[in-house]
Amino acid sequence: MLSLMDTSAAQAEISEYGTPTAIVLADKLAGQEIVEVFGAIEAASLVVAGKSVVEHVLQELQELKFQQCIVLAGSNAEQVLKLVGNDGRWGMTVNVMQYACSTEQVLREFKSVGGEDGLLVIEADKLRGFCVAEFLRLAQMNEHTLLEAQCAGQRPGLTLLKPTTADFIINAMPIELTGVKINRLDTARDFHQANFDLMAGKFLGLEPSVLVNRQVGRRQHWSSHVSRGVDGNWTEVMIEKHCQVGRQVRLNSVILNRDVYVEDHACLDHTIVMPNSMVSADQALTDSIIHAGTVFQLS
Repeated sequence: MLSLMDTSAAQAEISEYGTPTAIVLADKLAGQEIVEVFGAIEAASLVVAGKSVVEHVLQELQELKFQQCIVLAGSNAEQVLKLVGNDGRWGMTVNVMQYACSTEQVLREFKSVGGEDGLLVIEADKLRGFCVAEFLRLAQMNEHTLLEAQCAGQRPGLTLLKPTTADFIINAMPIELTGVKINRLDTARDFHQANFDLMAGKFLGLEPSVLVNRQVGRRQHWSSHVSRGVDGNWTEVMIEKHCQVGRQVRLNSVILNRDVYVEDHACLDHTIVMPNSMVSADQALTDSIIHAGTVFQLS
């Protein structure tokens, strides 16, 4: 099973070979059930514990000191560009292009972009723990030119094409990774579970956008994110910036994304409130997602 120590060792080893050019596929629509909740949205743009999936991917590449990354987005390319921001944020060259294609098409059409260190294709339609370093380490020890990561029958969405003179390699050699958690983000329940699993530290390397406090009190340093009194009952809570929480509010295993307003005496349990949403006074919700003024009940 991968551990932080294993990941650090793998990072040191792949640095001997250099890092390939990364191409992140951020063009695939989320599962139909998620589209019914959020509208037509690419899975890469879904915000999980305060960060979009594509930001989680770029953070991993940043930690591995990648030099170049191309993000291929679909019709929502402008939104992806806003999420990604500029190059300075990641310490590498990041280009966002409006271009939808499969991994196979990327390997054909972008083969020359890989240069002397090859081409790494990352599918951002799923959430997974950090495993790029281990995949590249094992791939460098394998003599095959085209390699694909697998984990207990699932595809983490990593494919490496080493430098080659061949026009195209048809069959990829599988590289088995162990202990990598994967959430395919197919359903609203998948999305709900991914948020709380990430908060609980079940995705190796992934972190929420702000500190998750087990117990929240008046003197907690991040209570400044809340502009009103912290006098309710809160446990396992993540609160993004620009939120307002009313009096006597109970929050248990709750994620409040940016610009959320929770009115007095609300009671939320295992609930995600998406950005720019409001929870009415005295409202009691369990196992829910609140988005654009609509409550989606999961049970």
